[in-house]
Formats: sequence, C-alpha cells, structure tokens
Amino acid sequence: MTTPTPPTDPADDRGTRVIRLVARREVMDRLRSKTFQAVTALLVVAVAAAIIIPTLVGDDGATRYDLALVEGETDDLEVPLETNAAANDIDLRFHVAADQAEAVGIVEAGDAEAALVDGPELLSPNAAIPPTLKASVDAAVAEATFRDGFREAGIDTSQVMAILGQVEPVPVSDAGGGEAVTQATFLLAFGLTALLIVAVQFNGTILLNSAVEEKGSRVVEVLLGSLRPWQLLTGKLAATAALATVQLALVVAVALASNAVVGAFDLPETTPLLIAVSLVMVLAGFLFYGAVYLVAGSMASSAEEAQTALAPLLVLLMGSYFGVLFLVLPDPSGTAALVLSLLPPSAPFTIPPLLAFGDLPTWQLLTGLAATLLAAGLALRLAGRLYAAAVLSGGTLSWREVWKAEPIP
Repeated sequence: MTTPTPPTDPADDRGTRVIRLVARREVMDRLRSKTFQAVTALLVVAVAAAIIIPTLVGDDGATRYDLALVEGETDDLEVPLETNAAANDIDLRFHVAADQAEAVGIVEAGDAEAALVDGPELLSPNAAIPPTLKASVDAAVAEATFRDGFREAGIDTSQVMAILGQVEPVPVSDAGGGEAVTQATFLLAFGLTALLIVAVQFNGTILLNSAVEEKGSRVVEVLLGSLRPWQLLTGKLAATAALATVQLALVVAVALASNAVVGAFDLPETTPLLIAVSLVMVLAGFLFYGAVYLVAGSMASSAEEAQTALAPLLVLLMGSYFGVLFLVLPDPSGTAALVLSLLPPSAPFTIPPLLAFGDLPTWQLLTGLAATLLAAGLALRLAGRLYAAAVLSGGTLSWREVWKAEPIP
C-alpha cells in the first residue's frame, strides 16, 4: 500500500514564484544599470592594474632597505650583504644591535625591515620581507658558508661540492613568534578584505537607493497591490546578494588571470579554498547587512535622509573593516582576531584573511560562518517586519517609530 503524497500548498508555490519574479526583475535592472556596470568594470581594471603594472614597470633607482645585525653574531656578514645588495640594485643600510632583543626592537620601531640574527634567521613583522632583500641575504649567507667551508676543508673540489649541497635558504619567522607569512599572502589577505567591504557597501547602497526611489515614486504601492512586503524584500535582497557574489567572483577571476600572466605573486596552496570561503562569507555578510540597508531606504523620503538612518550600520561596517585592518592583519593569531572572527558583523571580513594567514582552525571557521548565517536569518526576519511597517509610510521615520509601527500583513 503506497502512502499518498500530501498536496502542496498553492499559497507556498505562489509565494516562491512571486519571489523569483521579483528577484529576476531586480537582476535585470541591476545588469542594465550604468552604475553597476561602471563600478564592476572599475574594480576589474583596478585589480588587474594593481597586479600587472608594478610587475611590468620597474624602478630605475636603487631601493633603500634597512637591516638590523647582532654584534658578534651576524655583523661579520656586513660586507657580503652589501655586495649582494648592490648586485640586486638595493641600497642597504645597517643597524648593529648589542643583542637579539635590541635588533627585534629596531624592527618593531620601524627603523629596519628585518633583523638578521644567529642561526642565521630573519625576523620581521608578520614574516613579510621584500623578495629582493631576502634574495640578497640568502646570497650573502651562502657566500659566508662557502668561505668558511673552503677554509676548513681546503680547496678540494669534491668537498666544495658537498659544502654547496648543504646551503639552504634563510628561514623567515615572525618577530612575535607567529607562523611565517609571505608578502603575497599578506597582500592577498588585505585585498580580499577590501573587496568584501566594497562588495557589501556598494551593493547595499544600491538596495538603499532602490527602496528610496520606489517609495518616492510610489511604485512600491503598485507592487504591493499584488505581493506582500516580505516577498518584495526577499526577492530584492536575494537578487542583490547573488549579484554581489558574482561581482566578487568576477573580480577575483580577473585577479587570478592577471597574476597567472605576469607571475607577480606565488599564491598559497589554500587559495581555492580561500576563494570559496570568501564567496560564502560575502553572501552571508551581505544578507546580514543588506537587510538593514533595505529597511533604512524604506524609512526615508530622500537619499540624504536614508544615509542618516543608515549611520549606525555604517559605523558597524567600517568599525569591522578597521578592526581587521589594525587588529587582525598585524596580529592574526591574537585575541582580537579570534573575537572578531566569531562576531557576525565582523566575521565575514575577518575569516578570509585569517584563512589566508593559516591561523584559522576548522572549528573557528565553522563557528564564525554559523554565527553569521544565524545572524543573517534573524536580521532577515526582523527586517521583514520593519520593512512591512515602513515601506508605505508617508514620510520619514526614525528607527524608534518604525519599530513601533504596525506592519502590513
């Protein structure tokens, strides 16, 4: 005996169909928008230029770098360091410290790019050191190794070749004890954070202006004659979130293609996972922030009034960005980075750079993502109520007024 299939609710099917129609309308409007096209093209060109131009255009003058040495340990490398630096078109200046702690202090004060200590080992902030400087140090240490080996072993060809085989590149470590981070990884983390912020803010502003225009032209009254406010909000938000994700994916694809052409950076092995996580986080983050952008637009009668209503959200958004910039990037293994990666407002912009640095355990990634998705769901539910209360209001509402207003069913 077969169990009969329960009938589907026609209202549910109609609701889903209405949301799809609204989303399709929004997608087509955005794709035809000159502003959307111009900003997307500008992002693509800017990212490609930032990768290609510095690689193709070299500096004719010598680059100035400062290096801290330790007295009695690495100061004897000053001559080979200077010789190899000149070969790499580097103007290398030295700071000789009494001990390793003083050398690290010179680096942390910003007076030197790195400290060469006993080992030999290079210490620099976040282990980010210019490739040309690193190559010069490697060559100078190799030269010193050859010289000592020749003196101890005598000039015997077989022994010289054995000595050459023992030479290894100088390891680079974070002066604060963290894991090594290459310059390419640091730039990748910074670039992803900036792109995520731009994607959320630009597309959120589109939602904001759309709500203001529809309310001011009374188009929304016509739309709500055939659909419910929550359906309109869901369709507009889903369409813009999808476009924000596609926009970011396009920019990242151009960046990868540009890097493949000129070979500007050696990307980490985790780059595919990093890109996938970034796309998920921009989608979750936009659902969280975009819902509030849409409500702020529905509360106002003009773009200026909407910006005023949006001020608290902008403080939260930019606070998250500067938190990543000044707390996470300099110290990805610190407490501030951990906290920001678990808070929904900042997690979308914190998790990708932490993953790039390799300082993101699986539990932290999943917790931050789950917290952002949960917050996005709550924001959508709350935004649906506020949007329904504000969208047909005759004038400008404050957050307190829209909270107390009776929503449209």
